[in-house]
Amino acid sequence: MSKQLNKWQTWVLFLPFIIGGFLMAFHLKFTMIDFLFVLNVFLTISYQTYLAFSFNNQPEGRSPVFKWNALIPLVFSFVYLIFSVVAVFSNATIHKESKPEGPIHMADYHLGGWIIFALLIHAFITFYFINPRFIAATIRQVPDMARREQLKSQFLIPVQRVVTVSIFVFVIVLAITILGDLVLFWKGKG
Repeated sequence: MSKQLNKWQTWVLFLPFIIGGFLMAFHLKFTMIDFLFVLNVFLTISYQTYLAFSFNNQPEGRSPVFKWNALIPLVFSFVYLIFSVVAVFSNATIHKESKPEGPIHMADYHLGGWIIFALLIHAFITFYFINPRFIAATIRQVPDMARREQLKSQFLIPVQRVVTVSIFVFVIVLAITILGDLVLFWKGKG
């Protein structure tokens, strides 16, 4: 993989998420949609972690804390991807529905769910805030202007592009899902 993905390659990186959005709009198999979303999360976090590690190997960017902070979401997304693959091929039901005894559903909170939630929040914060800001702040401290521009084009611009495209893709998939729900709603009414 090249260090830098151009604009269309960055959009292709999010293709599983877009396909999952189309499937979700028409309420198709949940485990396959979950697999596509998790695959996309793994691919994007892998790419950003690759950029972060490459930047961390530069003389200007050495930070063991940054390296470990970028590694945690990668490991978590890989484990979650394996879990999703097993769920897809075993046709397992990940979230079992049960009939509530009253008007309010009982929440089933357990330690594993809280750990997954905490790791998802950590991955979100690392992806959108920590990695881009650390790279930008470290590049700003480089005194040589030519080196600063080189680091910016090699690392900061690709990281910012992935973050920006991920936001656009999320909004597009959300719109597709809303339109799909409206189509299904109007078909059911007629």
